[in-house]
Amino acid sequence: MKNAFVLLAVSFLAACTPPPSEPLRMQAAALASPHVHHGTQSTLVVADYGSGALDLPEELQAQYQDGVVTVEGTPAALLSVAQLKGNETIDIPFFKGQKRAVTLSIPAFESEKVQVKGVFNAWNADATPLTWSGDAWEAPLVLAPGEYAYKLVVNGEEVLDPSNPNTVPNGFGSLDNVL
Repeated sequence: MKNAFVLLAVSFLAACTPPPSEPLRMQAAALASPHVHHGTQSTLVVADYGSGALDLPEELQAQYQDGVVTVEGTPAALLSVAQLKGNETIDIPFFKGQKRAVTLSIPAFESEKVQVKGVFNAWNADATPLTWSGDAWEAPLVLAPGEYAYKLVVNGEEVLDPSNPNTVPNGFGSLDNVL
């Protein structure tokens, strides 16, 4: 009798259990893609979001040209919101990226042509041109914090950077500098 009562109670409770609810669904198409601002300058294509006037966080400035906005400055927060105000207002998540603008500077290196290749440009010496500034060869880079192996190419010949004593073995029997 006791087993029959337990079986009846379990059957009753199972019948009274509400059906599982539908999972919460969001329309991803209604969400704006976030914009990541690295360093002190990035490019935002307004047409990717819609049309209208772009309202940026106050520490950033916008330069408009043919529907492309060059955003300059450094965001104060890791996450902020830009708004595109047109027929409807669209909030664009605006992330402060980890990458920062740095200048690679090789002081007083006499040569006709100096190039750099490294982890940051897929070891392509033509990808990051250096220019003579009067007292150093310089190249602007946008990099995340970390260490980057590199080597100079001077008049077509690979050499170590004489102004940087930090080196690591490169696996090919020689050394690379570390930025």
